Amino acid sequence: MTNISGKTGNESRPGAGSHTPAPSDADDLRRQAEERLSDSEKQKSLWSEGGDQSPAKDTARLVHELQVHQIELEMQNEELRKARAAADALLAQYTDLYDFAPTGYLTLDREGTIRQVNLTGALLLGVERSRLVNRRFGLFVAESDRRAFSEFVEKVFASEGEKRGGDWTFDAGGNGKESCEVTLSRDGSPPFVVRIEGTRSTDGQECRAVVLDITERKRAEDGLKRSFQSLQDSLTGTIQAMASVVGFRDPYTAGHQRQVAELAQAIASEMRLPTHQAEGLRMAAAIHDLGKIAVPAEILSKPMKLSKLEFELIKVHPQAAYNILKSIAFPWPIARIILEHHEKMDGSGYPQGLKGDAILLESRIIAVADVVEAMASHRPYRSALGIGAALEEIEKNKGLLYDADVVSACLALFREKMFCFEKNPDA
Repeated sequence: MTNISGKTGNESRPGAGSHTPAPSDADDLRRQAEERLSDSEKQKSLWSEGGDQSPAKDTARLVHELQVHQIELEMQNEELRKARAAADALLAQYTDLYDFAPTGYLTLDREGTIRQVNLTGALLLGVERSRLVNRRFGLFVAESDRRAFSEFVEKVFASEGEKRGGDWTFDAGGNGKESCEVTLSRDGSPPFVVRIEGTRSTDGQECRAVVLDITERKRAEDGLKRSFQSLQDSLTGTIQAMASVVGFRDPYTAGHQRQVAELAQAIASEMRLPTHQAEGLRMAAAIHDLGKIAVPAEILSKPMKLSKLEFELIKVHPQAAYNILKSIAFPWPIARIILEHHEKMDGSGYPQGLKGDAILLESRIIAVADVVEAMASHRPYRSALGIGAALEEIEKNKGLLYDADVVSACLALFREKMFCFEKNPDA
């Protein structure tokens, strides 16, 4: 059937193209329109009996088509009105979410100039939103942080893209996502710290930035750092106090512990141990002979070779130290490190006869440092044997009594890096 426009199908209806309903929807729409028309008027006879009735039938059909088409348009307009209302509601909702989000949203160009900003961003900067557009964001950044902000913007745009078919594509390694923390200033208010996270726009010409005030978080972090430092100082003071207790009873042991801690720390650095682990090692080495307070002073300072019974008394000092320290909540296994520092790789050590990797690495390091310092230094019962004899001892028993990697690191320190103990350790 040809309609009044001379076109067929959907070509005659408004909205053909981007708003044309699917065939099933169009058929359903026509059915509904037909039903409405049928309900709104009763079927009437438009022609009389007899004669040629073709023109009257054509007229009736044309009127019917027009009425159906009118109803279709009205229904389409109603649907468009509802869709527009829904779109307006979503836009209002998005605008509210954008403007009143807890973070500031900004669009920056390659020069760091503000192109768009939400209400929260304007409040953060303390300037009316309309006055922020086309101003450089860097003007609000503290002078000491402006270089960091400039580098942040440069990194966002660092990976150049290639335009293909109207779209920009970027290399896999440069997605443009960067972040920085800078201090901002605003009139009449103290400086505050923000974290800025930025990503490049799809056309590669703008930076979409999120700005979050982290001033309170930074204050909390600084407070935690101060608390940690205070705790660290307290631990250091506690360790030093414990070492002093040993020193009062046996000055040789006090100087020995300091030098063992010095060498153990150097070995840890040579082996590239993590900072936290190396710090625990240093603490343990500084009091590794704490248990000797349980040994009679006359045995510790005896100017001759110890008897078998006396040596057995000496051998209790790792366990004695462990018993003293085991209930203290150090951030490192101090008590266990000291307990195992006389163990040997082949299981011939004491007090537990542990072997190989069953011994803590920190204990293995102290074991080597302990032997080297003891042999190289003077003792009440003998003169110093010298550093050469000490290095020969650990090299000869490398992998047998002493950890091979630890021995290698220790030998490298003395033979290649010219390590030497500090003079006057008791001063």
